[in-house]
Amino acid sequence: MRKHARELDSDSFQYAVDSTFTTILSNGHVVELCAEGKEKPVTKENYDEFIKLMLQKRFDEGMEQMKWIKEGVQLIIDLSIMSMLNWEEVEVRSAGEKIVDINVLKSITYYNGCSETDNIIKMFWNVLESFSEEEKQKYLKFVWGRQRLPSDVTNL
Repeated sequence: MRKHARELDSDSFQYAVDSTFTTILSNGHVVELCAEGKEKPVTKENYDEFIKLMLQKRFDEGMEQMKWIKEGVQLIIDLSIMSMLNWEEVEVRSAGEKIVDINVLKSITYYNGCSETDNIIKMFWNVLESFSEEEKQKYLKFVWGRQRLPSDVTNL
């Protein structure tokens, strides 16, 4: 049965743990966790400090990406209200309703070279209304590149 590093005596620890105050980031680069970290060996006495610094460095490496994600979310949802929304409300605000409302789609449709009163347009809407929800979503994906109507169609 293997022992955890903290359970080893100092001599056994030094034999089992041959590390310095460095870590390998997800991009493969080795970085020092403190000044002269390459020369500072991990010992039983400073093991907790090493773990704390290593975890902090690994958590920090994604902070820039998290900042970008936060900025992107802020474009869609005001972050000051985010804590008041449940996941379903966040989903609707960011991706739109799951159900394709034909009346909403009609309200944001612009006609070029024809009119909503033309027979061909009336037939089009009748066919689209007969579609299953999955077929409506596939249609939207084909013509618009997304399967859902935006939650705020007034900004289109």
